[in-house]
Amino acid sequence: MREELLFSHRASLVLFAHFVVMASLIVYAAFNFYGVVDEESIGISLYLIVFFGLLLLYLLKFLFMGVLRWVYQDKGLLREYRFEVFSVSKILGIIYLPLALISVSVNVGKLEWVFPLAALLFGVSFVFRAVQGLAMSFSYNVSRIYIILYLCTLEILPFVLFLSLFNKSFA
Repeated sequence: MREELLFSHRASLVLFAHFVVMASLIVYAAFNFYGVVDEESIGISLYLIVFFGLLLLYLLKFLFMGVLRWVYQDKGLLREYRFEVFSVSKILGIIYLPLALISVSVNVGKLEWVFPLAALLFGVSFVFRAVQGLAMSFSYNVSRIYIILYLCTLEILPFVLFLSLFNKSFA
């Protein structure tokens, strides 16, 4: 096992906070661009709702992984996977920096390429995490039922709920 200072090292905490800020900016700008919310709702309050919603989602994911680790008396798989999830998020935060700056500083009409690119990057990171998680779980001989349960509840469900928010706004 490598040294995993996931939430105790200052640089790690700053990079994770950076990811949450950048991802929140992109989601906020996407809400504005696609008209998900009305004009009166656009502002710092909407950004804070998006920011704390994303932060709460990752906090719940972190806590649920801790509970699973305790319940299954896991020796390292969930710790390794948690490291993988949050490392990918930190890298995605760095990649999102120019997209977030573009989305808040460029004329709104010229942003049609930014949000699909951000979604594509998120999708690639999601698939990468899922494949890495499956590879790790097979190496630890985890039951496939537990793998499917975890993927459906903590990986796929938040993504589907987020997409349903956009679908309701376009209907």
